[in-house]
Amino acid sequence: LCLPSANLQESEKLTRVAEREARRTRRRLARERLVVSVGHHDGMSSDDEEPSRCIVDFSHLMLECREKANAIFNDLNEDFKSIETVCERFSNWMNCFPSTYIKCFGNLCLPKLAVPYVQQEMIGWTPTEDGMQPLESFVWFQQLIRFGYKAGAQHSQADELDVIYLVPNVVLKVVCPLLTELVNKVWDPTSGKQTRRLVHFLDNLFTNYPTLTPQSEQVCALVDAIYHRMDETISTELFTPIFPKNMSDGKQIQMVLNFCERQFWFGVKGARKCCNFAHSAF
Repeated sequence: LCLPSANLQESEKLTRVAEREARRTRRRLARERLVVSVGHHDGMSSDDEEPSRCIVDFSHLMLECREKANAIFNDLNEDFKSIETVCERFSNWMNCFPSTYIKCFGNLCLPKLAVPYVQQEMIGWTPTEDGMQPLESFVWFQQLIRFGYKAGAQHSQADELDVIYLVPNVVLKVVCPLLTELVNKVWDPTSGKQTRRLVHFLDNLFTNYPTLTPQSEQVCALVDAIYHRMDETISTELFTPIFPKNMSDGKQIQMVLNFCERQFWFGVKGARKCCNFAHSAF
C-alpha cells in the first residue's frame, strides 16, 4: 500500500528537479543573449521563478482562505463584528468614564481583544512577496492608531501612554509571532528578493516600534527563527559529497568540477544573504 505513495513522491521530486533545471537553463540563455555580457557564476542566481500552474493553484487557495476568513465573525453580536465597533465602544468608555475605564483595566483588555481581528485581516500576508500590503494600511492599524482621539478630550498622562503604546503592543504580540511563523515556513533564505524584502521590513519595524526590544520574548523567538532557518539552509543545500576515485577520470571529472564550483558560488551567495542582516538596523 505504501509503494504507490512512495512512487508518486519520487515522481513529483523528479518533476521539480526537471523544472528547476529548465528555469536555470532559461536564465543562462537569457544572460547569453544580453548585448553587454555580465560576469556570472553558476550558483549565484536566485530561483525565484515559479511554474504557472503553482501560481494559479496558490491564487485559488488564497482566495478560498480569504473568503472563509471574512466569514469568521459573521455570527457575532453587532457590537463585536469588527474592530471598528470594538474600538468605538472602548473609546467612548475611556472618554466618558475614564475612572472606571482604568479600574476595570480597559487599557489592558483592548490589545487582547484586538488580537483575533488583527490575525483575521492578516491571513495570507507576508513581507517577502512583491506588492504585499504595507502594515500601516491595514484596517486594524488605522483604527488603533486613531483610538481615543476626541477633540477637546482630556486624558491623564498614563492614559495617553497606553494609547501611544497600543499599536506597538499589538505589533509585538501579533505581528512579531506571525513573522516568526513566516520565517520558519515561507521564507527562502537562498532567494535574494525575499531576503532583501524581509530585511527592509524588519529594518522599518525595529526602527518605528519601541516595544520590539532584545529583551522581549517574541523578538528573541524571531531572531532564533532567522538564525536556525539560515543554518538549516546552509547545512542542507551547501553540501559537497566525497566523490569516488573512479569519477576522477574522463568526462566525469568535468561534472564533478562543475558541481563543486556551483556549490562554492552558492556558498558565496549565502554569505551575501547573511551580510544583508549584518548591515541592517535589525
